[in-house]
Amino acid sequence: MNLEDVLIIGAGISGLAAAQNVQKLSENKVLLLDKGRSPGGRFATRRIGSGTFDHGAQFLSASSRECQDLLEDWQQRSWIRPWFEENAVRFVAAEGMNGLAKRVAEGLRVECEYEVERIVDHGEYYAAEGLNKKTNEPFILKARALFMTCPLPQTLKLLDAGNVQLKAGQRNELERVKYVPCLAVLMELSGDSGLSYIKEPVPGVISWMADNRAKGISETGALTVHMDNEWSSRHYDLPDEEILAQAMPSIRTVLGDEPDMLSVQVKRWRYAQAIEQIEHPFLNVGVNKPLLIGGDAFKGDSKSSASKAEHAIRSGLAAGAFLSRF
Repeated sequence: MNLEDVLIIGAGISGLAAAQNVQKLSENKVLLLDKGRSPGGRFATRRIGSGTFDHGAQFLSASSRECQDLLEDWQQRSWIRPWFEENAVRFVAAEGMNGLAKRVAEGLRVECEYEVERIVDHGEYYAAEGLNKKTNEPFILKARALFMTCPLPQTLKLLDAGNVQLKAGQRNELERVKYVPCLAVLMELSGDSGLSYIKEPVPGVISWMADNRAKGISETGALTVHMDNEWSSRHYDLPDEEILAQAMPSIRTVLGDEPDMLSVQVKRWRYAQAIEQIEHPFLNVGVNKPLLIGGDAFKGDSKSSASKAEHAIRSGLAAGAFLSRF
């Protein structure tokens, strides 16, 4: 039987950080699965026309020593560079946020377009069952330990589908976490927007605007607009054209009439931000072998003011250290 030591569901930055730490600290074999076409999750970058857009996570910052050390290493490798400072230095990924994820994934075993449908506990091992979207064939992958980094509603769905039982207290803690969505509007521009970044330029409507050209990742004007979470909740299920019809007047009040818009897309993030986060770096819900649940919903220190990305990284590093000892 081909048995992995550690199987990680989700190759976002939390899963990647965990896998790197397992490999750094042990000889355990690690495999990551992701349903997307590339690793990264919300470290997402998209090309539209001649523009390059970071449309999920916009920057990185570090408040903890472990993350500061990691970002220093990435900066020395020229993977990231300082962008602006606001309470702490915010770093931009030199090749876009997805490019950074791909750099972190170097040397790791990552299988993309593997959509997990259920997790089954077979006593001596766990099995992840699902569909390989590249071949349209089912797969079953087995491991001694699991780390699940998906948004918590998706994680619970996978565990329930395989009838993995959780203690009542564990389920309650996981279900307590709620998520808010974000609608992102991506505008390819005919020229320079004149913007770098603006936080909450239209309170209650727009939470963030940044020109990816000013970030240094796009050759042309490429504006990422994150709509306010409550606004996104109200408009999430509308067709793209209706979202744009209601968003563009507010965007233009900030941007002005120039430059012209060459093209525009809407990107939906259903689980953009976890609220009421869990005050542990991860939860181990396994009975006699590790089944760890983590990600950006786990802030660890109750006093943490870290960013969402840092929560994800810290959760992954802690989970990786734990799994390296198993």
